[in-house]
This record gives sequence, structure tokens and C-alpha cells, in this order.
Amino acid sequence: MKKIPAAVLVLSVVSGLGWLLLNRPGPASVLSPDAPPLVSSPVPRIPAETVSPTPEGVPQISSGSGAPEAALPPEDQRKLSVLSEILETKNDNDPRMDTELQHFSKAGKHALQSRYSALKPEKRNARGTVVFLLGRELESPEEAGFLGSVLQEKPCLSLQDCDRPPESHGGAEEHLEALNETSANYPQLMALRALRSRASDLKKNNGDPALISAIEAALRDGERSSNPRVAEEAARTLKEFFP
Repeated sequence: MKKIPAAVLVLSVVSGLGWLLLNRPGPASVLSPDAPPLVSSPVPRIPAETVSPTPEGVPQISSGSGAPEAALPPEDQRKLSVLSEILETKNDNDPRMDTELQHFSKAGKHALQSRYSALKPEKRNARGTVVFLLGRELESPEEAGFLGSVLQEKPCLSLQDCDRPPESHGGAEEHLEALNETSANYPQLMALRALRSRASDLKKNNGDPALISAIEAALRDGERSSNPRVAEEAARTLKEFFP
């Protein structure tokens, strides 16, 4: 019997999950109307990183303000605990994404940024989820600057090791790597999606000039990215909203 590559078996489990978060109600698509689709098949998702909790169930990492998460207000702690549960169970369709993980305080957003930095580069799904949560509540120049920093990250060359390109394969495994290209760029695609959506809203409604300027600066950072996919999408968004 012909042996089926292990990578293909993994794809059969995860290939249908990624589109859920990419298509949940929220910011508009990263792509402009005339741009080609991201991929021709459902976007694969990779396992999210498990955040090790303390005995009290609150991850003890920095909140971004120098204090551990346990020092945050109870409501922020609760939301971060819910996020840990969702990332651990890898349930993209958890309704709490749209009910409990919204309206973060400034301290909560700082903690989310620290969560992002604490995740290993290879945890593309988990990182993209955090960027999605931050991006749909983009309200300040500082937050736009964080998304710009995500766009400046060096490309992730492989879902197994971001610093090493995957081995060359043929056939089904080559197809799998093509699908993984979108997963590898998942955090950046979420950042671009949020910046584009917020730029559209602010431009239509004569919004905060400081935030508009910060969004443009973040997209300029993306345009200079060493990642061709990110640079192309950022340039397309700049052309549309900041010609």
C-alpha cells in the first residue's frame, strides 16, 4: 500500500479551520476588490500555543507596563484567562471570541501585546489571533504602531522553523507548502486587514487625524517589509487610501 505523507494527513484535519477566524464578522478583507484571493483552498490553521497558567489560572507574563498579568484588574485577568483557554483548546468557533474578548482596556491591550511577543514565532495561529483581537479595536496611534511592528517582522520561512526554509518536496507535500504560505503570514494578514478597515472608516468619517497618520506610517512600514507578500498588500492599501 502506498504510504500517505504525514503532512497530508495533518492537512486533512486542519485545512478547513483557518477560514473561520479570517471570515468572522470584523474588519474588511485585507485585499482590495480587484486583488486575487489569498488561496484557492481553505486556509490551513496550525496548532495554537498553550500558555502555561499559574495555580490561580492566570499566566504570569508581563502586561507590557512592567507588571505581571496577575496585577491587572480582575476583568482584564478574566479576559486573558478566556484567551488562554481558547488558544489551548484550539476552538476557532468559540463564541467567546465575539462576546467576551472585546472592549479591552488600555492595560488589557498592553497585556495582549506582551502575549504576542511571548509566543514563539512559529505559533502563527496564536499570534494571528492576538493581532485580530487588537486590530478590531484599533483606537490609538500607539496601537497602530504595534501593528506596524508586526508588519516589519522578518518572514517566517517554515511553520516548523521560521528561520529555516522547508525542504523541497513534490506532489501533495509541495501543495501543502503552498497553502502554508498564507498560514505563515497569518499575523501580518490580520494586521493589514485591521489597518485597511480602520483607514476606510476614518477616511469616510473624517476621523482622528493623528490615528490616520499613524495608520499610514504603519502601512509604510509594511511597504518596506522584506516579506514580498506583506510589502505588496501594504502598497496596495496605501495606493487606495493614501495616494
